[in-house]
Amino acid sequence: MATVLTLNCATAIFYLFIFLSLFLLLGQATQVAASTVQEELNQNKSYQEELESKISQQEEKIFGLNDEINVLYKEVDSNNRQISQLEENIKGTELEIESTKKRIMETQKLYDNKMRQLYKNGGQADYLSILLDADSIGDFLSRVNTLTKLISMDSQIITDFRGQSTRLETLLTELDTKKAEAELLKEDNEKK
Repeated sequence: MATVLTLNCATAIFYLFIFLSLFLLLGQATQVAASTVQEELNQNKSYQEELESKISQQEEKIFGLNDEINVLYKEVDSNNRQISQLEENIKGTELEIESTKKRIMETQKLYDNKMRQLYKNGGQADYLSILLDADSIGDFLSRVNTLTKLISMDSQIITDFRGQSTRLETLLTELDTKKAEAELLKEDNEKK
């Protein structure tokens, strides 16, 4: 019985030793597994934070690009409004140019007719004969006054002609400037 008891004790100790060995082994394996899982969780958390940071940076870039696009749309819209206004101004300027050309032609015709009449009647000699044909001092002064008015009208026709010619040159320059400005705005819109 002592042998059986020793055998049972030895078996019990053996089983206890195996049990404790297994327990320690499994405990360490659980700790190793737990630490491996914790490391993976930490790595995943770090990877997730990195991804979130990259996503945030990309969102900021997208918002920045959207802002730039909105600014460009506003600039293009503003340019289109300026182009429309310039085109209206160009049409108005073209109409004014045509009107000025007509006035110049009318003034030129009036002046040409006046010059023809002057040459037919003998030019300045005719003015002198008008003055010398006066019957009295009052008639002479009246004729001087009339001739002064005629000379003043001739001078006014020439002044008007020069003014209209200058205005025409100014309008043509203004038209060219407006057309160039409209073209630059169109090119700017195409670039944007």
